Amino acid sequence: VWLEFRRVLFRSGVNQTAATTGTTISSSVNSVTLKYDNGDYSTVPFVDASYSIPLSNNFLFRLGGRYDFSKSKSGSIFTDYTAAAGSLVMDTTDTGGNGDNLNDGTIREQIKLSYDYKDHYSIYIAPTYVLSNNSAFFGKLGWHKQKGTLKYTETYTLQYPASDIDGDGTFTNTSVSGSKTFEGWGYGLGYIHSFGNAYIQLDAEFIDYDKKNFNSGNATYSFKPESLNA
Repeated sequence: VWLEFRRVLFRSGVNQTAATTGTTISSSVNSVTLKYDNGDYSTVPFVDASYSIPLSNNFLFRLGGRYDFSKSKSGSIFTDYTAAAGSLVMDTTDTGGNGDNLNDGTIREQIKLSYDYKDHYSIYIAPTYVLSNNSAFFGKLGWHKQKGTLKYTETYTLQYPASDIDGDGTFTNTSVSGSKTFEGWGYGLGYIHSFGNAYIQLDAEFIDYDKKNFNSGNATYSFKPESLNA
């Protein structure tokens, strides 16, 4: 029954996937931990190639690989908070040397986290059950690897009263960027239909990556991505 599939044992093609990538982010400073869950959608072109080995009349064993040509986004988080004068205690004076107490002004804190992934590739096995000469269902187990980048920017704006010597305030900026390589396992199901030397393949796959940490000063950041591709 797998006569048509036996004629086309090697398959390759340039494809597109709709990817939903979610990331669990946590930041820990002085034993205080904040946790965020966020995600985004991407359309990613990739190349896929596989080779089928017939095991019986109805079963094939496929070995394959995939490489993505573009980034996969995972969203961003932005917070904007303004504290009234005197509500935060900052045990310091300004850097201008005027001796102003920073607690006299309002403090605006803006934090942005953004992250994306690139250079994704995988190798997989796909046990395949042949339904007819030109159609089959398959399961998929793959090992995946990609590079993830997290960017963290923190901005404080201190606004003093008009009577203050400095007038319109001062700024403090903190920017952190960290990259890690993630590895994980993917699990999927799909359907393939052959037209002689051409084919159509539809599949969905869930990828669970490992968790990675990086440090900046006294802060520890960790992020764990998960993807659902179709």
